[in-house]
Amino acid sequence: MNDQQFIPELRVLDGAAPLSLTYLKGRGQTLVISLAGVGTNPSEPPPQEFFELASQGGEQHVLFVSDASRSWLNGPGLAARIVAAIEEAAKLSDAKRIVALGNSMGGTMALMLAHLTRIDVEFAITPQN
Repeated sequence: MNDQQFIPELRVLDGAAPLSLTYLKGRGQTLVISLAGVGTNPSEPPPQEFFELASQGGEQHVLFVSDASRSWLNGPGLAARIVAAIEEAAKLSDAKRIVALGNSMGGTMALMLAHLTRIDVEFAITPQN
């Protein structure tokens, strides 16, 4: 057994409806912004996506973004709240690189957020326009 086993530490940066912005502390110098799509159950907030892929077993820091209003970043003040959370997570992680990752609505948000704050790499899977 490895005594240096990584234990995930989740921290809510902003949980005021309709957003859920949760930070997962990692060990490396990359912060991944994981942007949820619309999900499959309209009566529930979109779940966190890409947990394993984004965290790489605890190596990367991750900011999970979920928008229960499914506004595609168009809700009043949502973009500013997400940008503030990205900037806070970047400071917490001392990130040297910021990667945005999203599918569908999340992919669209990744591309849009890259124009609003520092994001070094966007990975948008089937973004909608």
